[in-house]
Amino acid sequence: MSRIFEELSALEEIAVADALVAGLPSAKPAPGGRALLLAAVANPWVRFLERFAALVDVSPDVAERMLDRAEAGADWVDGPLAGVSVVHLSGGPTTIGADVGLVRMGAGAVFPPHEHLGVESVVVLAGGYADSAGYTLVAGQSESRQVGDPHSFTAGAHGVVFAVVLREGIAVADPAGGPPLVVRG
Repeated sequence: MSRIFEELSALEEIAVADALVAGLPSAKPAPGGRALLLAAVANPWVRFLERFAALVDVSPDVAERMLDRAEAGADWVDGPLAGVSVVHLSGGPTTIGADVGLVRMGAGAVFPPHEHLGVESVVVLAGGYADSAGYTLVAGQSESRQVGDPHSFTAGAHGVVFAVVLREGIAVADPAGGPPLVVRG
């Protein structure tokens, strides 16, 4: 197929592309599809609005306001480790007592080895990270880590933004062998 296009002029390529598109079956847009498309252009994190809302246990309307505010740059503060920024959020009833928020790390940033003191659940909203356990999570994927589940991770080439519900905190290993740094919401 690519050899065919090598032999066509630019105008012929456009004509072929138009003919291919014209031959596609028409599809009726999903209800609310236009609004979702426009919202995703304004804030790409809303592509995962339903997953985010479920994670933090709030209505989609409240979740969208949270994501819009954070995406606009509001409320980000330095996290407990270098290269990590966070937004603290108030989740719904099932998150009471947990640290709820967003975490942002730049390209190639490393979150050092740590152990979970409680269950942690995340939804990746942008970018991705490679986990020391040998897998990668990218935008739209989620995971849950259990108590005592040690790991580290490295943000991908475009960094990462993820939503998190963290219960009981984490214990970050001291590279010098001293006691771990315990981080709680």
